[in-house]
Amino acid sequence: MFQLAFLLPRETPIVVEVGYAQGMCASAGFWIFAACGICVADKTALLGSIGVVFRFEDDSEAMENRGYKQYVITSKQSPLKNISPVDPKGEKAYQGLADELAAEFIDNVALYRNVTAEAVESDFG
Repeated sequence: MFQLAFLLPRETPIVVEVGYAQGMCASAGFWIFAACGICVADKTALLGSIGVVFRFEDDSEAMENRGYKQYVITSKQSPLKNISPVDPKGEKAYQGLADELAAEFIDNVALYRNVTAEAVESDFG
């Protein structure tokens, strides 16, 4: 989403992007919305939800009950390539990635709205 947000022209006197939010404008949608020169929200719009969520489902038991088996071989050079989120190393790796992406998200919204990252974290949801 940040690539699309960066495509919006900055400080262009001829074209002004207007972002309009109706219903819910959250996560990636909010990232683009925040990059617009003018942001307009419907009176009942829900804005925010800045951050990153990874969701994993473990269907291994269901697959096993149906007779499926999965084998994964990962190269020695890429030990974290396919690590399980329930493994302590995997949880740490995914948490680190989520935190890095969230920081990028927050920094970009701060840049677009001309405020500090701290203001985004405390005031933007």
